[in-house]
Amino acid sequence: MSEVRHLRALQAFDAAATRASLSKAADILGVTHGAVSRQIKQLEQYAGVPLLVRHANGVQTTERGAYLHVATRQAFSALETGLRNVRRNRHNRSVTVSLSTSLAIKWLVPRIPKFRATNPEIGLFLDTNDEIIEFDESEVDVALRYGVPRWGDLHCERLLDEELIVVAAPSLVAKTKLPIASSAIARHPLLHDQFNPAWDK
Repeated sequence: MSEVRHLRALQAFDAAATRASLSKAADILGVTHGAVSRQIKQLEQYAGVPLLVRHANGVQTTERGAYLHVATRQAFSALETGLRNVRRNRHNRSVTVSLSTSLAIKWLVPRIPKFRATNPEIGLFLDTNDEIIEFDESEVDVALRYGVPRWGDLHCERLLDEELIVVAAPSLVAKTKLPIASSAIARHPLLHDQFNPAWDK
């Protein structure tokens, strides 16, 4: 640790190298363009080699700068992850669940009162979206998703099966004998959710 110096300069360098811009780095860090430039020059003097090449459209790392940037990205990413984990646990215990809005409204929200009654010490936060979750980069603890598990080494548990039924306007099937055979249904136009693969089976 005694060899690690100029942490603010390393932070300025990492921000500039990541965004290929001194101005964007300054905006992220909340300092002036000149302050970022001075910190990087200080770091270059300490390292004894140029780390960034400045040009009209921004900056680019030198060969040595690219090597250092790999190290700073790993270090600052680890710090960011650690800070997120500390913030996540600041209120005793909490769980952040990511799920679609419809699943939250129709399935989870009606069950929340019972959960709170039996687990009053656990804070529950909902993140309503269908995006793929990068658990290492977010504060989400659990994600509820529809589909066949193909999510790498993530632990997955099936909560329930989904049953799909076909509905039709009465006028469309008024002269059809019920129940309607699947072959007859297949001859009609099918209006369905293109993001739900179950209809393709």
